[in-house]
Amino acid sequence: MSTEAEALLPYEVGDFAKLVREVRERRGWSHAQLAEAADMPLQAVLDFEAARTRPALAAGTMRHLVDVMMD
Repeated sequence: MSTEAEALLPYEVGDFAKLVREVRERRGWSHAQLAEAADMPLQAVLDFEAARTRPALAAGTMRHLVDVMMD
C-alpha cells in the first residue's frame, strides 16, 4: 500500500466511525445494542466509534456495521 493511501485510511475510518455513531444514535441504540445486533464485542464497537480500529481491519467491519444498521 502506498504511503498516500495509508495516510488517508485513518481519516476515512474516522469519518465512517462518526457516521456509525450518528446512525446508532438516530436509531436510539446504545453501544451494547449495536454490539448485540452486529454480533460484535462491546469493546469492538466502542473502539470503532472512537476510530481506534486498525484501518486494515476496518473495511470488513464497516461493511458489516452498515448491513446491520440498514436492516
